[in-house]
This record gives sequence, structure tokens and C-alpha cells, in this order.
Amino acid sequence: MSFITPQAARAGPAEKVEAIFDYTNSASLAFWDAYLKGDARAKSYLQSNALEKSSHGAVKISRR
Repeated sequence: MSFITPQAARAGPAEKVEAIFDYTNSASLAFWDAYLKGDARAKSYLQSNALEKSSHGAVKISRR
């Protein structure tokens, strides 16, 4: 997972910047819920393509 810095985000339109932070928050919270809280639904979400689909391809998740 990579993160964008506020400085790099300032160059784009406000809507795009907000969307990037929303996608990052969604993935981050799901990760913490899955691996710290043992939440099976969050782990399933991370293993799915749900975030990529809901972002209309703006998000690409890499898994090892």
C-alpha cells in the first residue's frame, strides 16, 4: 500500500484529492480491522476487488 502526501495531493483537483484520501482510509481501516481485531469481513474485503470496483479503477491493490 502506498500513501500520498498532502503536498503531492495539492497539485490535483480537490475532488480527486478527497477521493484518494477516502480510498486510503478505507483500505487502511480494513487492514487494521482484519489483522489487529481479527475481523473476517475486513479481511475478506481486502482480498476482494471491492475497492478497485467502487473506485472505478482509480485504485489498484497489490497483494503478496
